[in-house]
Amino acid sequence: MLMLGGVILRKSRQYEDVKKSSTAPGILIVILIGIAVYFFVAGSMGKWFGENVVTPVFSFFEQGDFVPEIEESVVPQVSENPDTISENPVSKNIKTPSVSVFALQTGAFSNMENANSAAQTLKSKGGAGYVIKDGELNRVLISSYLSSNEAVNVMARLDEQQSIKVRQFAIEVEPVSIEVKADEETVLVIEEGFNFIPQAFQSMQDLSFSYDGNKMEECESVYNDLTINLDCLIEHMEIKTNGTSNTVVLDELSLLKSYRDKIKSIDLASEDRVAISSKIKYTGIDIIYGYKDLIDSF
Repeated sequence: MLMLGGVILRKSRQYEDVKKSSTAPGILIVILIGIAVYFFVAGSMGKWFGENVVTPVFSFFEQGDFVPEIEESVVPQVSENPDTISENPVSKNIKTPSVSVFALQTGAFSNMENANSAAQTLKSKGGAGYVIKDGELNRVLISSYLSSNEAVNVMARLDEQQSIKVRQFAIEVEPVSIEVKADEETVLVIEEGFNFIPQAFQSMQDLSFSYDGNKMEECESVYNDLTINLDCLIEHMEIKTNGTSNTVVLDELSLLKSYRDKIKSIDLASEDRVAISSKIKYTGIDIIYGYKDLIDSF
């Protein structure tokens, strides 16, 4: 039994040695096959990658069709003359609005002292007492209106209630065409300034009616709207026309500023209602004659 076992034991050891010796060459063969497959695959993939990816990309640059984009720097444009009224001036003719006013005249005097004396008497009664030089005569005006019918109605009341005899005197401001060189927006502002003047006179007439009628809430509303609109207009014009030497623009702006100062000097809260009534009428007529003098200067 021992012998048998010894034989069997020797055979088992011989089998393990044979097994170990046969396994080593197999592993080596697998490694060699793996290396061969690797180089084969790598070579195929490399060829495909080179033909389909690398070559087209470099050929694109070599063909000369590709031009790299270069961002251009923007150089700001600087006006050669910063004092000009605009950067893109245009020449345009502005037509000024015509105005027809019907004033009531209490007298016409060749002597200025007599005219001033009559004017003071009118002011003490709430009239304008506005004196204008018309040729050899000095006309004294009590009030003015945009409508002839309104003038006639007031004329009748003065005669009936205060025994004051008056007559109509027409004030006409004919339109003129003025050439202005400026940008489009500035031209519109200048036109707006001229067109505002008849509106300002209308507002002064409304102010006079409401004040003399003791409608103070309406009176204050008209006054506030007028002064606010005038302030906004002047501010806008000053911004747009800054630096201009255009005499038309400067004269118009100066006239509007004088209107503003005179209107704002009217104290609606004053206890001297006669003086305020006179001042409102006087300022209304002064607006028209200021505009007439400006238009006549062109």
